[in-house]
Amino acid sequence: MPPLVRAAPLLFLAAAVAAEPPWSDPAVTLLKADGKVVGVRASYRPVTDADLATLADLGPVVRVELRGSKVGSVGLAYLAKLRDLEALVLSGPDLTDAGVKALAGLPKLRHLALEASALTDAGLAILPSLPELTTLDLRDAKVSDAGIATLARCAKLTRLGLAGTAVGDKGLAALGGLTKLEALDLAGTKVTGLKGLPPLVELREVNLAGTPVADLKPLAGLAKLRSLDLARTPLDEDAVAAVAALPELEHLDLSSTPVRDAWLEPLAKAKALRRLEVLFTRVGPDGVAALRKANPALTIVR
Repeated sequence: MPPLVRAAPLLFLAAAVAAEPPWSDPAVTLLKADGKVVGVRASYRPVTDADLATLADLGPVVRVELRGSKVGSVGLAYLAKLRDLEALVLSGPDLTDAGVKALAGLPKLRHLALEASALTDAGLAILPSLPELTTLDLRDAKVSDAGIATLARCAKLTRLGLAGTAVGDKGLAALGGLTKLEALDLAGTKVTGLKGLPPLVELREVNLAGTPVADLKPLAGLAKLRSLDLARTPLDEDAVAAVAALPELEHLDLSSTPVRDAWLEPLAKAKALRRLEVLFTRVGPDGVAALRKANPALTIVR
């Protein structure tokens, strides 16, 4: 599954354009609108703090995506000067609590991803100071339940990624303030159950892959849920039945779970379902045939 929380596309961004070093590197894409550079994108190129010192010279930059870069505290201070910045995607262990403080108060920042960073619960304190923040990805950061109360103050959040963090059941229960949340990625977290799940009725996407969650009855109140990833979870027959009752569910991933043919019967009544993934399971040709007969529009991947 692709990252649940991602910077939404900026439709006016166009083709790469020429620039002076260091931004003339072929591995770096400069994005243009109306003859001006408005964004920069590079993946796993060693962009450094010193490189970012000249970024503001390119134009009114609104989007920066530098996964796998060498950006640290000094580079973050340069980025904080880009007052028109709307989307920022960074990754790497050089991103620390002290460095991220520089981003406090960026007035237009809507999409923020700090992946595989050294960010801890203390570093989350700046997030409520970002007035327009709607999407946040902290996958593989060093955050835990203790920091989630801070995230709950980011009332405009619609997408939240916590995959690979130490967030658990207490952290999940603390998300009740995020009433606009539409997507939640908890893959590989410490969440063990959903009894404390707040009534986040706007949720459309939930990722629980790689967690020990088995009882899915608490999902019953999520009437708008369209995508659910349960890969590598210890679900049982009752769990599949609970999922089948979700009225708007379109995509379901049951890969690498104990699911088998007989458990799939309730899914025959899930008329909204359009894609089912059952890779590395006990589901056989008979189970697939029965589902396809009941729902000809369903794509089954096994």
